[in-house]
Amino acid sequence: MMAEPIAARGIPPSDLGSYQHAVRLVLTNDLITAARPRAGALAAVLRWADLIAKDVAELLGYTLIATAHQVRLVRRLDTVDATQRLVFVARSGRPFDRRRLAYLCLVLAVFQRSRVEISLADIVRAFAPTANAIDSLGFEATITEHKRAVVDVLDWLSDHGALRLSDGSAENWAHDSEHGDALYDIDHDICASLFRPTRPIQQLSGGAGLLDVPDIAAKRSAQREAAARRARRLLLEYPVLYYATLDAETTAGSPGSWWSGGPRALCSSTRPAGSPTGRSPAGAVPLTGPPGCCSRRSRTCWKTRTRGRQ
Repeated sequence: MMAEPIAARGIPPSDLGSYQHAVRLVLTNDLITAARPRAGALAAVLRWADLIAKDVAELLGYTLIATAHQVRLVRRLDTVDATQRLVFVARSGRPFDRRRLAYLCLVLAVFQRSRVEISLADIVRAFAPTANAIDSLGFEATITEHKRAVVDVLDWLSDHGALRLSDGSAENWAHDSEHGDALYDIDHDICASLFRPTRPIQQLSGGAGLLDVPDIAAKRSAQREAAARRARRLLLEYPVLYYATLDAETTAGSPGSWWSGGPRALCSSTRPAGSPTGRSPAGAVPLTGPPGCCSRRSRTCWKTRTRGRQ
């Protein structure tokens, strides 16, 4: 049998807290830059970037993108649920609807063919024909909601560092698209980091095509390792799991070693975040620990999934 992966290998106890803090930053922020989520966060993560990248790859199958200017964790999706959209929120606090999500993808596609500087009017001219070619989407500059959706998308990209406003105002354009305009500088590296689908978009027939699919042709040992990674990912993304909701392949590789007789891989996988786990008599698997140890969206998931199950 292969040895179970161990997180934070070689880190002395005096540095473990710093490492765990860096891991929590990676897990709870969709993108880390010099200014996002706060000053000093990027430096705190880059100190441990090589080891974090190794640990999340071995334990979770995730990929850490780390440069001198940004850090982003590329997750493997095992399930689809509404909480995964919570990262896309307008400055007003309003979650992105399907129109805004579609406009975001189209605008990022425009940037792939753009230089460093681009005006809002040019953005609209470039993406509007594609939007109008999509049934039930479209873009019309005379419709206020369409213009508000564009402003929300550009504000979101600006907040993530992908755009920098150098002149004008998107709000002025929204009020008068004939005379108002805005000029932006594009950070192509951040744009490329934000849009990294696990598979080529042309090969997808729907959102489910982005989900992680087990390789049934792999050796049995590889299948067991993949199932263990999937279970760790689920525990990481959802603070409470119900054993009965897990598929047979996932439970087959984990209950004996995780929930009865010893922590083994699970304690190794949660050591970076400082979070123990256990199985309750009711069949739930609670993941507890310091605030922020799980993904940001999992807190909403806890509220929605436990309602009615008390």
